[in-house]
Parts: sequence; C-alpha cells; structure tokens
Amino acid sequence: MRKRSPSLALIANKAGFSVSAVSLALRDSGRISEKTKSHVRRVASKLGYAPSPLVSAFMSHLRRKGGPAVHETIAYLYPFGVHRGYRSSLYYQEIEKAAKARAEAIGLHLERVPLPDPAIPGRPLDRILRNRGIRAVIVGPLAQPDGHLDLDWDRYSAVAVGHTLREPAIHRVAPDQFQGTMIVLNELSARGYRRIGLCLRLEQDIRAHHRFSAAYHWHSSQPGVGQPIPILTFSEPEKEDFLGWVKRYSLEVIVTSEPVLRWLQGAGYRVPRDIGLVHLTWSDRPYRCAGLDQVPSLLGAGAVEMIVGMLTLNEHGVPERPRTLTYGCVWRDGVTVRTRSPGAV
Repeated sequence: MRKRSPSLALIANKAGFSVSAVSLALRDSGRISEKTKSHVRRVASKLGYAPSPLVSAFMSHLRRKGGPAVHETIAYLYPFGVHRGYRSSLYYQEIEKAAKARAEAIGLHLERVPLPDPAIPGRPLDRILRNRGIRAVIVGPLAQPDGHLDLDWDRYSAVAVGHTLREPAIHRVAPDQFQGTMIVLNELSARGYRRIGLCLRLEQDIRAHHRFSAAYHWHSSQPGVGQPIPILTFSEPEKEDFLGWVKRYSLEVIVTSEPVLRWLQGAGYRVPRDIGLVHLTWSDRPYRCAGLDQVPSLLGAGAVEMIVGMLTLNEHGVPERPRTLTYGCVWRDGVTVRTRSPGAV
C-alpha cells in the first residue's frame, strides 16, 4: 500500500514554522530565505513528503502563464438562508475548512459565494462569478437532496461535493456511504449486537442515493443476522414513535444521525448498558458517541485537487461522462457501544 504523504500541518509542527511558511518554502517562494527552505525540505523529506505530480503540473502551468498562482480563485458555493441545523453542522464546516486549507497550501484562493434565491430571475450567480473573474467552482452540499443549479457551465471547471446536486451531472467527490454503513453494521455484529435498528430522516437517505438503507437491507439479508427489523424513517423525528419502535423490536443498538440520546435516557435506558447508540455522521455526534466518520476533510481537499486537475487540462463545462471520486468512511469508537469481546474479529 502506498504510504500517505504527511500533511503540511505535520511538517510545520516538526519544522517549527507556520503552515503558510512551510507551503511557501516547499513551493520555492522568494518570500522565504534559503536557510528556511533548506530546513523545511529536510524535515519534509524525513517525514516522507512527496509533492503531488498533479499540483506540481498545475503550478508549472500557472508560472508559464506569467502570473502568480494566488490570482486563481475557486468559488465555494453554499446554500444561503438555510435552517439553523444545516448551518451549525460541523460536517459541512469541516468540508469547507479543508477545501480552503488545501487551496491555500497550493497557492490558490477559496472564496465563499452564497447561492442566490431561486426566485431571482435570470442567472445572478453567473454575473457574480463573472464580475469576480472566477472560472472554477466547488458546489458544496446543498440544502435540498435533489438540487438543480442554473449556470453557464461552459465557463467553469466545476466539482460537486456529495450527491445533492442532481442537475447537471458534473464531476463530484463523495463518501462511500454504503461501504461506511456496512463497516458500522459489521462492527456492531462483531461486538455481539444482533437486534440492530436503523433510524434516519427520509431526506438523509435520499441525499445519499439510498446508500444507508441499501447497506442495511443487504446486511439484514445475510445468514445468521436474524429477523430483519423495519427501518424507522420520518420527515421530523417524533419521540413517542421512536421509543415505541425501540420497545416493539427490543432493539439492542440504534444507528442514527438524530439526537435521540436524551430520549433514551429519559425513558430509563442506560447507554450502552441497556442499549447501544451509533451516530451516522460522527462529525456532528453528541457526547462521546461511537460513529461513522464520513471523512469531510478528505472531501474538501479532494474537491480542490480535482479542480486543479481540470484547470491544468483546461476542462470545463458539463462532462459527457461525469467522474465520482469516492472516499472510504471510517469507524470511530466511543463510549455509547459495548467493547469488543476478547478474541472478537
């Protein structure tokens, strides 16, 4: 397996300089002294750092054009005026933060641009982007699961994060939520759980193209798993419906993204002694909950790197065959599930 190159943050920590200084040193910037550059390169080399060939090609391309790389701006499009729960999501914040950090590390600028009200006639977003000289766009996760975006796409190199932009179909980066859900279910089975319940908003499953429910149904169909338990889906969670479902099916552990811990504790359940709890979006977990890390930092950085590739190759417009770069999700342990038994695999 190819060893992953260390992050700029790790190199900066070991070298004793800021991330921005390390980034400039590794790009041979004239703003950094030769002594500092040599020191940073030695530290980076010891840590196994290797520059991305794609990013290096892009930087060479920009230098041939005769202008500094920082003049290239990527617009990060995000929904404006959405509900508080969306705005406060650490998962979405981490995607954007990672995209900004990756862009700055390679000498680009990421600018937040809110999506205008769909009721505004014409193409106001096109005017905004054109006036700012922007030709690269990252479409962040949208508020609605079946989003449409009207742009003069031929002008832009564009990448979407997740599956919420349905039209047009452009290149995208996304977590592998089917694989991730299977990791969760297999981990719970290895810990001795048999009656596993999945509880989620219908919108959340639609946003993932039903990958959560598909993985659950597949897992439930396997020999030895036991009788399948109906998925609890809803538009808005209702306490009584939820607790009734838990009791009706004598659940041993619940997999969800909803804040149900207080409901379970209020009903007398001790977590994890009486019932386990796993959060499907670990970044937004309450307490020290076990959960599924959908790697938002990799999504943000990956979107920028895909944009770099498109700019380097002068790719723009709606692709004939859109590509999806998928990242594997990761199980994160927590105090809300029982520990593995000795010898469990």
